[in-house]
Amino acid sequence: MPGSIHQSTSNSRKQLVRRNVVPATTELNFLNLIFTSPLPRHTKSPVLWTHRRFVIESLSFESPQKGSISSIPSLHDEMTVILAAAERHPKNYHAWTYARWIWLHLWNEPESQSRLPQLNERIRSWCMSNISDISGWMFYLWFLGSDRPWRPRLEQYQNPMDAVWKVLYMGREVVPGHEALWTFIRGSAIGMEGVLDEDERERVMTKMAFTLRGLQDGEGGLPVAEEKNLYHISRAIKFFLRAGYWPFTPNARPEETAV
Repeated sequence: MPGSIHQSTSNSRKQLVRRNVVPATTELNFLNLIFTSPLPRHTKSPVLWTHRRFVIESLSFESPQKGSISSIPSLHDEMTVILAAAERHPKNYHAWTYARWIWLHLWNEPESQSRLPQLNERIRSWCMSNISDISGWMFYLWFLGSDRPWRPRLEQYQNPMDAVWKVLYMGREVVPGHEALWTFIRGSAIGMEGVLDEDERERVMTKMAFTLRGLQDGEGGLPVAEEKNLYHISRAIKFFLRAGYWPFTPNARPEETAV
């Protein structure tokens, strides 16, 4: 699509789809090629992601009846495109913004609900494989949120606290030093998206305090990644204190901070 990043071109193609000169399914396949291509500027184009939304809405309008053969792509297929685009262009805000929309748009499809465990694992695995991608981690935080319509079903397969706990363990023991990962943990701890309840948030902050104390004990002789952990966790604890999220006292012994 020459000049696809320009709004005027997108508007012209919308007219072609509306008149069925270009079928919506053909346009979607074309967009799939663009979003999974090695051209990063296209994968991060807000105009293209908005155009993709228009095409999906057009397909939804063409297939309104349940039980009919639908040309609407599955949520699994959509995530394949989104994850590929996000990997080709890191911190792809526009791809993840579209992901939020498509999840809400397609969630009521039976296939979306039946494949929730696999979709959840794909998102978690992608974040772990792209550990420094803040946009991906913020989507994962949104995805786990208490207001999401899939949250009750998700809790049947995975407690959100367990998901946060695993990420915290990874940040401490496996892949230390990544700000994006600790931003996800901090967001969970302060109640963003309602992922955790108050007791769970306190547990996370307490674990972070224990981790901080252990790093402080070794300060000066820490590997570079651990030094970064010390910095990120220290900033988070200071933020908790300043914002009144937690009455942790930096000079207290670790057992005095336990719940």
